[in-house]
Amino acid sequence: MEITNQLLSIVINVVRGTTAMKKIALLLVISLPFAQRLDPVDSAMDELRLVVETASRASQRVFVDDFTGLL
Repeated sequence: MEITNQLLSIVINVVRGTTAMKKIALLLVISLPFAQRLDPVDSAMDELRLVVETASRASQRVFVDDFTGLL
């Protein structure tokens, strides 16, 4: 509840503030959701790691082929 009150106070101050402050606030509101996006490569690596760990615990063999084109 306290955080909500603080955020509300910040929003009220921005609305009352200068044009520069409004532009900065708008920039933050637009950029924050993009900063939270997950990298698809990281999620694929996590999934691969989980499969390999599960197979290792079950004494199974896992064949992994790398298609990245790296030497």
